[in-house]
Amino acid sequence: SDFKATDNWTGLRYVDANAYLPAKTILFCIAAAGAQRPGGAGAGLAGAPQPGSRTRHWIEINGTRHQISRATLVLGRSTEADVRIDDPGVSRRHCEIRTGSPSTIQDLGSTNGIVVDGQHTTRATLRDGSRIVVGSTTIIYRQAEG
Repeated sequence: SDFKATDNWTGLRYVDANAYLPAKTILFCIAAAGAQRPGGAGAGLAGAPQPGSRTRHWIEINGTRHQISRATLVLGRSTEADVRIDDPGVSRRHCEIRTGSPSTIQDLGSTNGIVVDGQHTTRATLRDGSRIVVGSTTIIYRQAEG
């Protein structure tokens, strides 16, 4: 039989490794609840809120949301980029987003450069809603508290 329990700290239901919920669903539930057990199960999981973290960062490309869960995110045409952009005007390692206060974007020596909020640049500070153009692809940078 499947083990099921409710964590009194978060109110979330947990199931054992043989249960029917895929790991993605459990991570989504943890992230959606905005809670994490201090030092307990789920600590340090990618996508789960980290202690002291108050700002969420993501980008939107052609209607697809890509969560930024690390300090840096490389965008490019290469399969080795963190986010792959299938656009012939995009270099293999085109640019890098660094989250922080403030978050920034840096061109990585691309052939066609980057445009941020209408300005061609090699480096820029990002704000919620910043429009980034690489090749013919428009990327929207988003951030929100919580």
